[in-house]
Amino acid sequence: MDNARINASRADVYLTSTNAFTVKGQLVNIDGVGNRVTSMIFGPKKVYIICGINKLAENLEKAIERIKENTYKNARRLNLKTPCAITGKCNDCDSPQRMCSVTAILEKKPSKIDIEIIIINKSLGY
Repeated sequence: MDNARINASRADVYLTSTNAFTVKGQLVNIDGVGNRVTSMIFGPKKVYIICGINKLAENLEKAIERIKENTYKNARRLNLKTPCAITGKCNDCDSPQRMCSVTAILEKKPSKIDIEIIIINKSLGY
């Protein structure tokens, strides 16, 4: 799995999504390892971030709230043994499989990477 993470950061094109975005245009992502957010901001020549309108939040606080309210869905999809997968609610856990270890907020486009954000007027993903 580490090879896949490393290769993603070295790819010419990186395709991903964001956990939430604000009306001000900030991208908010929370990851377990951080490889996804790393590849969003450094490494690939071109990054496409595709997300549904359901990920729109009023501000940073609401964006983080939105993410934490939905993380359990991905934990269940991946069959993780985290408290949120069991209870359906964020528990700020210490699980070794925790999916909420790295929080990254992109205020503006990083200067040395070409990023294109595509917002689909449809509910997509968590």
